[in-house]
Amino acid sequence: MMELLSLPHHGHATKTIRRLKSRSQQSYQYVSQRGDWVCLYGSDSEGVARNEWWLDVLTARGLLHEQEAGEHGVSEQSVTIIENIGDLWHATLIDAGVVRQIWTDTHYHLCAANAGTSHIFLVESSPAESVDENHERIAPPSDQELGSLELYRLTSPAQPLNNRRVIIGVSVLLAAVIALTLYVQRSDSNEPATSQVSHESVSPELKALPPWGMYRLVLHEMVSAQTVMEGALLSATHLALLPPGWKAKGLTQQGSELSATIEREPDGLIGVWQQWQRQHDSLSPFLSSDGDQHTLRLPLASGLPYWQSHVMPMQPTDQRLQDSLVTMGFIAQQSSDKSSSTWQSKTWEVTHQGVSASELNTLAALFAVMPVSMKALTLTPVSPHRWSLSFSITLYGGL
Repeated sequence: MMELLSLPHHGHATKTIRRLKSRSQQSYQYVSQRGDWVCLYGSDSEGVARNEWWLDVLTARGLLHEQEAGEHGVSEQSVTIIENIGDLWHATLIDAGVVRQIWTDTHYHLCAANAGTSHIFLVESSPAESVDENHERIAPPSDQELGSLELYRLTSPAQPLNNRRVIIGVSVLLAAVIALTLYVQRSDSNEPATSQVSHESVSPELKALPPWGMYRLVLHEMVSAQTVMEGALLSATHLALLPPGWKAKGLTQQGSELSATIEREPDGLIGVWQQWQRQHDSLSPFLSSDGDQHTLRLPLASGLPYWQSHVMPMQPTDQRLQDSLVTMGFIAQQSSDKSSSTWQSKTWEVTHQGVSASELNTLAALFAVMPVSMKALTLTPVSPHRWSLSFSITLYGGL
């Protein structure tokens, strides 16, 4: 799987390249410098930086226009090119002449949903013929264009990465015991009391720790937003099929567990409930009973394993995340903004008064391509096929 790391170099391109290479643990790398930005592509296997190649192809075709970056290095307009290769749709987000983000998905509509408000170019192909979305279609690469692809091949760094992996791993282990206590204490004492955005710096004690060791530790302790949303979708789908006379009050997240209380109404039949249990036997290990009240407890795995060893730039990921939520009809209010010397986290409080199962699925797909954790999810039925939804999400990224 290809990863992309990028940073503005502020006039120190060589230093920034070394910094990016120190972050990547991939065996093969390709570095590109575009204006004030340096991008590093990494992979565990040989390959080419096709995303970077597409940037040059689109520019040569005249499909990308000069854009001026805003105060945060991101212009107001961006494009996403989506191409089918094998069984996957590959997407590349380009903004202000720089590749900002790359991702893949097995379903086109989910891949396109993650493009947010950017203009989409769909590369024509046999699978693309079945796409219903009205996105701008462009011709596939010509033989001449494909001839330049080899220039973007990833190569093995001059210095082996194995020793660096060991050093990083030891640093994380040495920091873990101390950092865990400090982080938990800090989290408990810094919960936002209002919806007003807070801008905080990491305490001096945490600054003394290896910055990427702390990043990995935080992501190890958090619960993935994708995991929570997939669990919520599974639970809501089953609870929506409860028999007459039985009602679920709602679904809530408590740490690494989703729970829902199911109660018998006056006309509820025990025999009907038992039949429903047999039909939904996959939930049996997670159901407990106390008289006429039953409780569903669905455990959630902690940690974001992939993102513990990969870093995504905070910008423009934060903008894409918020724009995607707003486009889907969610109210997203940023409540926290914390940063250290190398990475940053942003938290949003999100609500929606009537989501469907398909929208829950789209949310899970959106969170799957970003380092996002979730807590305090509440899902309450408002009609047979819709729920009110609220949750808190935190996005993690490099500065």
